[in-house]
Amino acid sequence: MGQYVYTYPIWPLRRLLVIALVLLLMGGCTRPAPTATAIPPGASARASATASPVGTASPPAAAAPAGPTIVAAAPAVSPSPTPRPVEPTAISTSARSGPGVILLSIDGAGADVIASYSAAGVMPNLARLAQMGAVARHAVSIYPTLTAAAQSSIATGSLPRRTGIVSNRFHLAKDSFYWYQDGFSMALADAEPVWKTAQRAGLRTAAVFFVGGQPDLPKQLADYTVGYGKRDIYSNQIKVAFTEAAAWENAPRSYSPARQGYVPLVSRGATIATLLLLATDTSDNGRADYDVFYLCEKPAITPACAALKSDGAFASFVVNSRIVSGADFKITNADLSRFTLFQSGVYYNTAAPAELVRGVNQKFGFFPPSPDYYALEHDWITAEDYLQMARRQSDYQMNVAIWVWQTYAPQLMFAYQPAIDEAQHQFLLVSPDQPGYTAAKAQTFEAYRRTAARIVDDNLGRLLAALDLNQTTLIVVSDHGMAPIKAEVNVNTLLQQAGLLKLYAGKTDVDVPNTEAIAFASGAAAHVYVNVKGREAAGIVAEKDAAAVVEKIAALLRGATDPKTRQPLFGRVVERAGLAELGLDSPASGDLYVEAAAGYTLTDGRGVAELVTPTAYYGQHGYDPNRPELRAIFVAAGRGIKPGAIEPVRLIDVAPTIARLLGFAPAASVDGRAIEPALK
Repeated sequence: MGQYVYTYPIWPLRRLLVIALVLLLMGGCTRPAPTATAIPPGASARASATASPVGTASPPAAAAPAGPTIVAAAPAVSPSPTPRPVEPTAISTSARSGPGVILLSIDGAGADVIASYSAAGVMPNLARLAQMGAVARHAVSIYPTLTAAAQSSIATGSLPRRTGIVSNRFHLAKDSFYWYQDGFSMALADAEPVWKTAQRAGLRTAAVFFVGGQPDLPKQLADYTVGYGKRDIYSNQIKVAFTEAAAWENAPRSYSPARQGYVPLVSRGATIATLLLLATDTSDNGRADYDVFYLCEKPAITPACAALKSDGAFASFVVNSRIVSGADFKITNADLSRFTLFQSGVYYNTAAPAELVRGVNQKFGFFPPSPDYYALEHDWITAEDYLQMARRQSDYQMNVAIWVWQTYAPQLMFAYQPAIDEAQHQFLLVSPDQPGYTAAKAQTFEAYRRTAARIVDDNLGRLLAALDLNQTTLIVVSDHGMAPIKAEVNVNTLLQQAGLLKLYAGKTDVDVPNTEAIAFASGAAAHVYVNVKGREAAGIVAEKDAAAVVEKIAALLRGATDPKTRQPLFGRVVERAGLAELGLDSPASGDLYVEAAAGYTLTDGRGVAELVTPTAYYGQHGYDPNRPELRAIFVAAGRGIKPGAIEPVRLIDVAPTIARLLGFAPAASVDGRAIEPALK
């Protein structure tokens, strides 16, 4: 999700063990539609914020060039692979005055799934919170059930018609016709986050990794804002060629001749920096068993190096100490003749004010990489690795949230946990009509999903341990559930086959002067835009002819079927006149809004020959929020909450409920209302 690529040298950052930090704290969403279009800065990779964006990788790099011959020197102590946690400097601490509210959003947590996990003991902390507080039968999300749109509505209490966030990715008429905007990084249109309303009421606020709370959206800043991490470099599977090593400073003893290789960090085809990798053999067994590898900036073992082991454990490395960006590395083949190294995306933190980003970096290090679905689907990493990445990121996010709550004492804080969404996208294998289904595989994947639920519940437990519920209200919601999928529908292929979308010969670039329509998809939802003259900068469809083009597209969509099964591919096709009923009557919405039929998801890839293609993953959202699988959760406990079961609520009701709990009037743009049955 990073916007910039840095080409200056890598600078070392000294690092020590983080055990003291962990003990201290323990005491106390969609996949990309494949496209060759230029991607806007900050564009998300998924329907969820991890999106982020988040975890996409570039193609494997070629083998690294062999380097100069160097020789191992004297032994040294193995360095820690993680950044040194030091107490932040110049941190303003405050005592909390009056009551507080924390909202925790659990991405992708469907009501039925969470109820079953709570009953089965998988999520005991959430079950305990529910016993103490108010629990809705379920929460109704918004159209579409996508993270950027739904989280924006949670934060504001407003429908997409007011937030302007009508999807995870969508087109604006001011942009080139082939261009889309990223809903995760867009400013709100005519709505206001409840933390801004609270600020005007004199309350101190915080938004920690929450959609809409980013330092590059200055009009939406909470008093203390930690943005979702920015990606500087995509992930990679790197082939490393080794040569005889010589002249390493402070090198450890190796029972076989030490070997050296080069590790390039590649972004968009360009090598940004090159690291060194020293292979050592620590086993005095008469065989060449290289088992410990040192990743360093230069031929010297220092605390800034990362020690990687042949058993495949992850190790962290600070790539740039000025912005504190870093990546996690893992050996995926330790045979020096076929050696491969997985490099996660390189991420860094953003936060405001400046002292906050300094504090987060000093205390917790760089933002951990998102679980990498591209790497998983290309067999660079295992499912266990994927879940380990989810654990590291979720733990980090909760560590930071608890620290912000305790250090800055906000009276209102929004926080976020993504692991359930990340696991359900990859592992929601529940039906024999899904590709690769076997009963045994389905059982294994269910265990993976439960692991993700435990990750989130463990972090909820740590948050509960840090709170006084006599003075604080904890509200736990989700933005949507998840539904199983079996195939992808390439919406732009349908438009291209009908002659409505034109591409330059042999390319995937849009021939805008000859294109009448284009689709932008996120998850199971898509907006289709007509290239109307006078609205679009290079429009070609006369306004008087636009309705006929829309009707033609609607007929195509409604008549589209799976070539193999003859099943309809689209479950909902809505023209602009019908968008008000869905809360989607925004200038950012398409001339048509499309939703995939059950079992299918949508992509906006261009130049794809087949209308329907296999999917490499198993769960998606973006469908009708009233579908049982897509229903969200609402649980609240603590100050001002009346315990007991309540009828379904709407996610747009959460923000005005927060306003009621903290004693200020909601913004005029709020579409929801306070959840009275949950309040004392």
